[in-house]
Amino acid sequence: MDNPLQPVLHRILSQQFGRIWTEYELINLLVSKNHIEKSSDRDNFELFQVHFLVMNALYRLQRELWQQKKWQLSISALEISVTNCADDSGNTDVYLQSVDSGLQEYYLNWDNFKSASARSVDQLLHGFWEKYLSQDDRVWALNIVGAQEPTDFIEI
Repeated sequence: MDNPLQPVLHRILSQQFGRIWTEYELINLLVSKNHIEKSSDRDNFELFQVHFLVMNALYRLQRELWQQKKWQLSISALEISVTNCADDSGNTDVYLQSVDSGLQEYYLNWDNFKSASARSVDQLLHGFWEKYLSQDDRVWALNIVGAQEPTDFIEI
């Protein structure tokens, strides 16, 4: 399935080569150029859909640009940027395996988009917040017993 945002994001990223973007900035730019419908009252499910489409387009573009030995597209939770390819060997697999393959696989699989529902998105968010907040509990526990990372559960 083609993603209509892929060529648009390619154009945006190539016009401002080297700039560091956030996903939020890219989405706002896509909204301002009428590639995504503007909405100030999106629910979690609608936000997920927009996020998935942007991430799918970015990961598809990442593979395409690397295979063409054109650019390296770095995608993380905090920044998105395009730089020149550092690896001239043409070993696509090495670079693409160094990318977070779990996220890449998730966003490149259209079934994850198609099967998503308001309930499943709420469950994803709930799981994220549980994991995120449990990190505070871990730090608290480490402080109580006077341990530091890396420490496994048995040591605590």
